Amino acid sequence: MSKSVGILVSAAGLLLLGLGSPSYADMTRIEYALTDVAEQAGDTDRWMFEYTVFNLELASLDDFVINFEFGPGIDPEIRSLVVEADVAGWTEEVYEPSAIQLGGMFEAWAETSGLAAGEQLGGFRVSFDWLGAGLPPGSQLYEIYDAGFNVIDSGWTVAGGPVVPAPPAVVLALIGLSLCGVGKKSLLRLIGRA
Repeated sequence: MSKSVGILVSAAGLLLLGLGSPSYADMTRIEYALTDVAEQAGDTDRWMFEYTVFNLELASLDDFVINFEFGPGIDPEIRSLVVEADVAGWTEEVYEPSAIQLGGMFEAWAETSGLAAGEQLGGFRVSFDWLGAGLPPGSQLYEIYDAGFNVIDSGWTVAGGPVVPAPPAVVLALIGLSLCGVGKKSLLRLIGRA
């Protein structure tokens, strides 16, 4: 094996080893679709988010919060948050933006059992009045909570699309280690010849 091939194999091994490291970003995913519901009188514009929640790796996903903090300041750019659909088996609440610079929030929690690993659930819908200029931002911060109200995962919502499942972290780590071993043998042979 040539010197450059050995180095490339080692680099690929290290990359796969890094990809095999656990990452909270891969444990859950929340996708959104943003729809302009209706133009209203004045400067208000009614919009609606529809969310689909994916539990990729958690034992159970029972509670999540999506933040509606689109802009800093005492006068938030959103008003009149409304839950537009009831998802069976879940309780959903909205919290209006406050005068103490807290953005609005949407929270949903399972009434009995949540989403098991590998499951997804859609139909969560929240409408709101957008007071800002142009289009409202799409991506929002979300947090996943356990039964003790501890944050166990967080991320940013993403525009809806197909989800391609990643190989399990253990598989990537093992492939990375084996490629690092091949690269190490090549390196040792190269040093021995020098």
